[in-house]
Order: sequence, then C-alpha cells, then structure tokens
Amino acid sequence: MTQVNESERMLRDALTKARMLLEDVGETNWSARLREAAEKSPIDLTAIRSWFGGMGSFNDVLIARVNGHRIEPLDEKTKNDLLNKLRRQIYELSAT
Repeated sequence: MTQVNESERMLRDALTKARMLLEDVGETNWSARLREAAEKSPIDLTAIRSWFGGMGSFNDVLIARVNGHRIEPLDEKTKNDLLNKLRRQIYELSAT
C-alpha cells in the first residue's frame, strides 16, 4: 500500500470515528459534514482544512449537555478527550 493510500485510509477512519461519536451525542451539523467528507473520493483536503479556524469551526465543537447533546455530565470529559484526539488526527492527516 502506498503512503498516500495509507494516509487516506487513516483519514477516512478518523473522519468516520469522529462522525460516529458526534452522531451518538446528537451533533447533527458536524456529523453530516464528517460523513460527506469521508464519502468523497478523493477526499477534499482543502475543504477539511477549512474547518479548522474562525467562529463556528470544528475546533469550537464541545460535547456537553448544556450544548444540547445527549450525554451525561460525568461522560463529557472522556468524550471530549476522544473528540480532541480525532480532531488532531484529522487536522494532521489532511495536511499530508
């Protein structure tokens, strides 16, 4: 497998995991964008990179009951830690 194919596979995997996490808590806007990005062939790296900056960006998503998400307050830290890990992977992999 070439480096490009492996990077794309890893990016699709991170996009899918982040989508599933956000779907589970009821974050429909970003889960839909993640699904769309993962299904494109080839993946639109420029579009993904544009998610990371400005108001309302992917960086601004915080999983929390007060934000209308389906989550218990005690689970928020764990879910946000996972989201941050996936967000970092998506950002780094979209730069390659």
